[in-house]
Amino acid sequence: MPRATSSSPTEPAAVTRIPLIETRQGADVPHPPTLGKDAEPVSPIQEIHSQSGQPTSKEEQIVETSGKLAPFADARRVPETFYTQDTLWEGKLQLDGWVTVAPQATLTISPGTTVRVAPGKGINIQGRIVIKGTAEMPVLISSLAHNTAPGGWRGIIFTATEKKNMLENVVIEGAETGIQARFSNFTSGWLSVSRCKSGIRLQDSVATLSDGVIAENSSGIIADNSELTINSINLERNRAGITIGKSALMGTDVTMRGNDGCGLSADGSQLKLERFSVTTSENGACLTTVEGSISSSAFKDNRESGLVLSASRLRLSGNIFSGNRVGIQSADHLPALWDNALINNRSYNILYLGDEPFHAGGNWFGEEDRDKSELSVFSKKPVMVRIEPLLKANPYSGK
Repeated sequence: MPRATSSSPTEPAAVTRIPLIETRQGADVPHPPTLGKDAEPVSPIQEIHSQSGQPTSKEEQIVETSGKLAPFADARRVPETFYTQDTLWEGKLQLDGWVTVAPQATLTISPGTTVRVAPGKGINIQGRIVIKGTAEMPVLISSLAHNTAPGGWRGIIFTATEKKNMLENVVIEGAETGIQARFSNFTSGWLSVSRCKSGIRLQDSVATLSDGVIAENSSGIIADNSELTINSINLERNRAGITIGKSALMGTDVTMRGNDGCGLSADGSQLKLERFSVTTSENGACLTTVEGSISSSAFKDNRESGLVLSASRLRLSGNIFSGNRVGIQSADHLPALWDNALINNRSYNILYLGDEPFHAGGNWFGEEDRDKSELSVFSKKPVMVRIEPLLKANPYSGK
């Protein structure tokens, strides 16, 4: 497999080898020319300026969205490139233009590789990408800015690729959209996406995320007409956690905390959530026209409601709703609730706004006494929430 091989789309036979500084011991890879004894190294920023005729002072180079550019010493420069054959990246690389991987090609990125991307540029995958970081040597893909701020580069974009795209032990920072997939498939194993405008955005795509952190983005995950499976993922301190429309979401052992808006928003979608924890957000989850199930999950300490439901045929069992202003708010009688703990919510354990009787029996309201339990339930019309039979003890077995 050639290393960092590039070719022009109009001249596929022309090949340019990019020398790499950091390589495996014994690898047969060319090195850049040795500087003379009186010569001073030229930083990537100075080299950009000298080629473009712009001032060479680093302080004068400004990135509109992300502040000043940072020196990236010893990095190999990659201009706008269209890869038509399999290519390997390792060491340090600076992308000065868009990199596109053709449908027949695979881009492989080795453990410990650092890739920094110029403003407005990104990586466009039409073929396949395999990022092989390790826990000890993750792959970093970020912007050239001193301060990693959202929008410093465009991100990784999957375009109509249904191949086995794999991202393992990868850190993505400061992009407009960390990962954007359109009519594509990809899988990740430990993935960190932070300080992006959108962490992950799916359109008509299939993605499986296993283990990782999505934090400090304007939007954590957005999915439209897609299938998303998430396991052992933490979504923290995003403005919005997960937002899906006309999609399927399956999640296990997911932690969502400190998101400004709804931890989870879903419209016209299908859910299967188990051991989902949504805490310290504005609302834990806001679900409209949703079907599926939520089990063994916790909606705790959210500023407004733990769960807001409308026109949703959901099965809720073995969950806890506690420490919110409202535990469950439902606009209608469609959800089915059993073996849940609805306790210690500040205003109401259940706020019911529907016109039909709502059966909420078989749950624990913190009291064995019916009259005391009914004090924690409010309905728009009197006595529309039927809480009997009451459970005698807390059924929730999680944390």
